[in-house]
Amino acid sequence: MVYFFDKIDKDYNRIADAFDLRNCFIDDFYQNNQDIDDIEDILSGPTTVLEVIVALAVRIENDYMYDPLYGNQTSKWFYEMINNLGFGSFDDSVDFKPSMRNHIRTVLLIFVNREYKRDGNGGLFPLKMAKDDQRGIELWNQMLLYLNENYFNFDEN
Repeated sequence: MVYFFDKIDKDYNRIADAFDLRNCFIDDFYQNNQDIDDIEDILSGPTTVLEVIVALAVRIENDYMYDPLYGNQTSKWFYEMINNLGFGSFDDSVDFKPSMRNHIRTVLLIFVNREYKRDGNGGLFPLKMAKDDQRGIELWNQMLLYLNENYFNFDEN
């Protein structure tokens, strides 16, 4: 499992979003369950990359991209980020041998450690025309640049 950490100052907000998802999960899953011994473990554990990606997908949908014509497209945003990491071809037929698990871990560590390319390739939000080095920009702003370039195309002039 690969854990996410806030290498850039404001990326702690992505961790907060992931914890919000955990709280929603607990509210939904444990709603009527009185035997909740492991809640503290669930709430206090480190944040995974998966949680951050899911939380970002939720925020993209809820804050920017919701369209009543299409309904909830959170899964679209999730899979777009998964594709951007290079995992788009993975399906149930993929044999997750140790070498494949090592490859996945390496890709996720490149993302977490911000060792991807200047334009964001190798991360969640690659740009075709990056003006600044994406490795030094918080994920939220990378997301906004990506959405602008791929969906809105606002001119910054």
